[in-house]
Amino acid sequence: LFVLYIVTVSFNLYHMEVQKFKKSLNELTDGLLYSSESDYPFEILDWGKKTPAEIRSIVDKSNPGSGPAESMASTDFFNKTIRILEMSGDGVMMKDAERYKELQSFLLADSGNVTVWRSGKIQVGIYIVIVHKEGDVFVLKTTSIET
Repeated sequence: LFVLYIVTVSFNLYHMEVQKFKKSLNELTDGLLYSSESDYPFEILDWGKKTPAEIRSIVDKSNPGSGPAESMASTDFFNKTIRILEMSGDGVMMKDAERYKELQSFLLADSGNVTVWRSGKIQVGIYIVIVHKEGDVFVLKTTSIET
């Protein structure tokens, strides 16, 4: 009975931690757009527990015929996105730059690992793959149009 109680408490704490993480992701990305030649929102995906090979396979299959997906460091992705938004001089884009900074800080503080994957040629799928400290994989998916 004592062991069962410990397992139940651990599971409940884990579940609460994951739910809090997902809620924060929702709040940080609500209304946030990724700007390229078009603006696309972020979609939050829950992939459960996946190995790095499984993650790569899912991303590769997302855009069949476009070749293998390419990964990049999340800091490179966020720094480039923030720099472009800040250089615009537009008030709305400057506010978005601040939101991207908040999202980046949250991910660096509350995640075990974050990698950005790009898949496709003209309509590029962007997958910000977040491995939560508990091992669950969450993805912020958006699209970039690059002609």
